Amino acid sequence: MIEDPIYGMRSIVLVTILMIASFLSYFIASKLNQKRSPGQTNEKAKDFGPIQSALFGLFALILAFTFSMSAGKYEKRKDIIVQEANNIGTAILRCDLYPDSLRKEFRKDFRDYLDARIAYFDAEYDNDKIEEANKKTEKYYLSIWKRACEFGRNSQNMVMTNQMIPALNDMIDITTTRESARIDHIPEPVILLLFTLCITTTFILGFFHTVKKSGTIDLILLIIMTSITIYTILDLDKPRRGIITVEKQNQKIVELKKMLVD
Repeated sequence: MIEDPIYGMRSIVLVTILMIASFLSYFIASKLNQKRSPGQTNEKAKDFGPIQSALFGLFALILAFTFSMSAGKYEKRKDIIVQEANNIGTAILRCDLYPDSLRKEFRKDFRDYLDARIAYFDAEYDNDKIEEANKKTEKYYLSIWKRACEFGRNSQNMVMTNQMIPALNDMIDITTTRESARIDHIPEPVILLLFTLCITTTFILGFFHTVKKSGTIDLILLIIMTSITIYTILDLDKPRRGIITVEKQNQKIVELKKMLVD
């Protein structure tokens, strides 16, 4: 799978580009503004006032909407990882229903399965490593499934089989849910719209306002705070690396290996 261009870049790089573009946009607009007389500037600013307000309101709306979307996806990913840890833990516990010889084989496959799921998270955004981890996940799951089915063909083992099979179904189903959540990013057109509105807003501020020294400082703070907010949005939408991650939730899967210590 080809990574989307925006999500193939680190959030800090994208936000740095946005900040530079915003300051450059304001600088160019200010230079254009200086070429006009103060009267023309004030008259144009007055005429353009309602449009400015509408544009700033639209920018604030898109910013809030995108932040809410990103936070929602982040919470969903956390919940899915915890659910996967619970599902795997349940399946591991049900290995104890089987005879010791078979139980050891199950536990060996579960160790390999956990290693594959840990590698899936550690791959971050390397698609080749993610695909390799997914293949290993399927390989070890099929080994576990085949063993459970073969043992379950004997009618005397139906009780154990009826306990293990649903747990294995839940364990593999959640991997599909997790993979879907991983690739479910904020649509790139929304991010591009957010960037465009940010740059356009700073251009309008420079073009229609005569900014004094104190106003310039305020504008710098505005651009910095807006960039930090957008960085947070992007970071929430990339929980495998950055400041805000799901490392703590994934640790629940890592800790399952303690259950397999003989």
